[in-house]
Amino acid sequence: MDDNLKNRFGMIVILTALGMVFISAAGFAQEKKNPLTEALFNRAEKNMVEGNFDAAIADYSKIIVLQPTAVDAYYGRGKAYFRKGDYQKSIDDHTKELELKPNRSVGRLERGNALFKLNKVDEALKDYNRTIEFSLLHAGFYARGVAFEAKRDYPAAIGDLRYYIEKVPDDRKVRLLLTKLGVNPRELPAPLISENIPRPTKQALTAVFENIEQAYYDDAIGGLTKTIKNNPKFGPAYFYRGYILEIQAWERNAEKINADYTKAIELDSTFVEAYLSRARFAFFHHQEVNSRTDIARAIALNPKSARAVYYRSIFTYGQDNRTKELSDLNLALKLNPNFAEAYFTRGLFFELIKKQYDKAISDYSAILKINPNDILAYYQRAKVYCEANKKELAAADERKVVELGGNIDSPCTKN
Repeated sequence: MDDNLKNRFGMIVILTALGMVFISAAGFAQEKKNPLTEALFNRAEKNMVEGNFDAAIADYSKIIVLQPTAVDAYYGRGKAYFRKGDYQKSIDDHTKELELKPNRSVGRLERGNALFKLNKVDEALKDYNRTIEFSLLHAGFYARGVAFEAKRDYPAAIGDLRYYIEKVPDDRKVRLLLTKLGVNPRELPAPLISENIPRPTKQALTAVFENIEQAYYDDAIGGLTKTIKNNPKFGPAYFYRGYILEIQAWERNAEKINADYTKAIELDSTFVEAYLSRARFAFFHHQEVNSRTDIARAIALNPKSARAVYYRSIFTYGQDNRTKELSDLNLALKLNPNFAEAYFTRGLFFELIKKQYDKAISDYSAILKINPNDILAYYQRAKVYCEANKKELAAADERKVVELGGNIDSPCTKN
């Protein structure tokens, strides 16, 4: 497996608690631009927002002539072609983008979406696998889930869409699809937004969630900002804007993110998920006291919140109190038997702290019952099988990692 993904295991608290990995490879303005190309970029992006795709394509094309290695221009033009419905040209541009920067998650996701539109589902799945392997971008789980549904691989579709709805519980389209696939709605996280909201707000949010599905985060933020302007007391809009800003660049947007979560709480002092998001964010900014205060408040408001108990386990206890850490992990899984993040963390606890390999294998296997295509669970279970000298089982999991787009740099059979 590539170093990028292996390094995440060294930051497992961040990975499992946050449930996302930031897409720095996808950011714009990574290259030096002269004033002319900068002006063209700005105009192209403005035209994209306004839906003037031909004008945007013309500007991106001018940038490419001036700067043939301008990765962001290939991405932007590919995105414009996709929105026009010219999927083959979109594929061509994103292919060039990925030749220049192979690990750009959103470019790979966009190419997968274009391939899917051309009914090249298996090729699209390869891009979705790589998107998830390199970034765990949640839009990748959405896209792959839809692709699996098209292939009638319903268990795989349910697994990926479950991962997505955990982060975006108000995406009505995904909730309906999961219900259609046979998931009991009571097993899904509760929506954060009431049905009793004005029709214009509901329509605006539908567009926001469609943009989140596509990883069009600037567009989603624009839609949420407009919603806030029209209804400044609508707390969930601040909450989701904070969430998206975290995905984009949590360090650069730190003040904005904290302000959005805080505003959501000011508008609704019972907003449990906002407390938990602010707690998580505070913890990663070395504000442990603030983090614990928010977690305690969330648990007081909802003692049955599996995520609140889970956060208490890893943010409040952790290595300082292993007994309480494990007790809370157990409670989180009792409250939500489909909580893959908690299984993963507990599996690591049994593997790395207790050296109880059978229990670790059981937890990683539980994840794969929830989502049979979780690359991290296969990778980690393979390691444990290898430690337990079960090399055939380890080799089978390693093959699955490779099938899902990952790399194994030290196979168990060569150890």
